[in-house]
Amino acid sequence: VGKVYAALDTGVSNDYTVLTQIDSTGKVVDIYRDNKKTYEQLTGEVLKRVKKYNATLLVETNSIGGPVFEVLQKEWQDTHPFNTSNSSKREIIEGLILAFNEGSIQIPSIELEPELHHELEVFEMNYNPKTRTVQYAARTPFHDDMIMSLAISNYNRLQNKLPVNLHSQGRGR
Repeated sequence: VGKVYAALDTGVSNDYTVLTQIDSTGKVVDIYRDNKKTYEQLTGEVLKRVKKYNATLLVETNSIGGPVFEVLQKEWQDTHPFNTSNSSKREIIEGLILAFNEGSIQIPSIELEPELHHELEVFEMNYNPKTRTVQYAARTPFHDDMIMSLAISNYNRLQNKLPVNLHSQGRGR
């Protein structure tokens, strides 16, 4: 499997908490998705899974993610914060779109992860001509928790892999 990069999108109320783990080749190796667990159960499950793959973990720190991040960081040193803003969301989603277009990411089949495939179908881009801004989100009333976790884990992989890639391809700065 090699190096694994993980991302935790923390859910509030009806949303799901999703952990996606992706290897250095862009293959998704593990997805955990739940919304009916206590914080103790949730952090325990996340820790068990990131330890299994010795993963570098990014935790979305918005909303309830802050306290979850603090608990996880105490137990797993290779845990780092990720703050989702409109601009960071745009960056990670466009990075994910590029990865799909280049074929540099492999997700589980629709049979294995039907929820992820459904989220990809209902996810859309909206352009506001007045503010000239782009927003990415799932159509109402659907969720985008799995996409966000996938996008953050892909971002984690690219951020941590890029210097090696540039060097190995002989491109100087």
